[in-house]
Amino acid sequence: LVELMVAMAAGLIIIGAAVMFTVSTMRSYSENILSARLTQELRAGMNLVVRELRRAGHDSTSVSRVLTTSSASGFTALTVEEDDEGCVAYTYDRQGDTEVRGFRLNPATGTLQLAAADDVTNPCTGDVDWEDLTDPDVVQITTFRPEVATNTFCARVGERDTSSPADGVSDEFDYAFGSVRTVSLCMRGRMVSRDDIVRHVTDSVRIRAEDLEFQTIAAPVPANICDLDIEAPTAPDTLNDECAE
Repeated sequence: LVELMVAMAAGLIIIGAAVMFTVSTMRSYSENILSARLTQELRAGMNLVVRELRRAGHDSTSVSRVLTTSSASGFTALTVEEDDEGCVAYTYDRQGDTEVRGFRLNPATGTLQLAAADDVTNPCTGDVDWEDLTDPDVVQITTFRPEVATNTFCARVGERDTSSPADGVSDEFDYAFGSVRTVSLCMRGRMVSRDDIVRHVTDSVRIRAEDLEFQTIAAPVPANICDLDIEAPTAPDTLNDECAE
């Protein structure tokens, strides 16, 4: 009887260890599946935002206004609310029609949302309809933080002699002033079914349409006319660390 009890105890210990190992493996596998799905959902939303922001400021007729008007594009407006419940709004020209778009986080529902409202100039502050891009029953978005960095540039693009009669000396100059804008994006979320599974994704996008203006300046040209304001975009590793906090 003693030997039987010892054998049963040893068997129970082995069976218990096997059960614990199986449960642990299944739990780890489930967490990996949920984590991968969460990352996929966040990345899908981020990719959509990045692709859309690339077209911000596009104007199909801008080439015809080079050096003929103060601004090459009428769609350079870019609104960025830089906080954890941020919003970014932009405009562009699509076959002669003005398109106004915006992305934001709705903290009440925990969803990333898109607005297409051509009757307002800024969807972030206007009364518009927002559509969910993420499923609130699957993923809870907790952070959507856009940040914009602007690098200005200046270049002399033309000159002429306006004296009458011409004296061979240029006394009027054409300058192009503009800025290159880069938007850094951070998005963080968690699974609705498991609050302890939290992930984040980051990305950055350069707005392809530069904010460009032209000016004609008569001699003498100020020496500091091309003083530049340089604001470097957030480095990828820094952006990732800040988003993970």
